[in-house]
Amino acid sequence: MLDTIREVVETVTMLDISKVTRKREYILARALYFYHARRITGRSLEAIGRTMHGKGHDTVIHALAKFDEYYQGYKFFRDSHYQVCKILEDIDKTVVLEEDESLVGVIKDQNRILLMKNAELKEQVAELSEIRQHDRENDIMTMLEGVPEERVQSFINNQLRTFILLEKSRVVQQYKKDQL
Repeated sequence: MLDTIREVVETVTMLDISKVTRKREYILARALYFYHARRITGRSLEAIGRTMHGKGHDTVIHALAKFDEYYQGYKFFRDSHYQVCKILEDIDKTVVLEEDESLVGVIKDQNRILLMKNAELKEQVAELSEIRQHDRENDIMTMLEGVPEERVQSFINNQLRTFILLEKSRVVQQYKKDQL
């Protein structure tokens, strides 16, 4: 976009703004370029300055600070500024339309990707459901089918008693250890 802005300014002013000179008309033309480059692109002052044979950010700052003074004091500057604004406004509209069209393409591509990912996730969910069904078939209750309930209850009670006794002894040992 910086190249486009430069081209517009050079066309309107009929000057090569990269020419190394301190003539007023070139200074004014570069000020127009710096102003529109900053306004439209938002690029850093350093980056904008580098496009003019390595001028520093201080040159850009100075031109931007003098912009109102140039606008008030020089008809050439006002007229050029008006013409540049009109041309860049038309270019901005074209760029926005092109960006909108390319944005639609990007959104469609992203939508396709999301649909594919969605299909993959559905397959994974189906696989996990099958695995879960298989796990259910192998869970403890299924394994205990056919074993009389009183034997299962007796086993559970014995295991629970053993667990409680072990836990009590662990708590007592921990208490004794803490007392030392």
